[in-house]
Amino acid sequence: MASALLWWRGGMRWPFWASLLLFLGESGQYFAGVSGALDLHVPLGVVLATCAAITLAGIWRTAGSEPGEQR
Repeated sequence: MASALLWWRGGMRWPFWASLLLFLGESGQYFAGVSGALDLHVPLGVVLATCAAITLAGIWRTAGSEPGEQR
């Protein structure tokens, strides 16, 4: 939700798409776990944790880099 507001207010667009991808991946991981497909559930969890960490690092690096923004 916060990334959609950021995009709507003229901010960066990539956090919205990254968070949407994470949401879809987490939904897939949930359903894989419920169905007992641990061969998909566990690796997907590792990939999601890695993607979340990369997204956090990317947002952290670009924070305050917008023109005219003070830090």
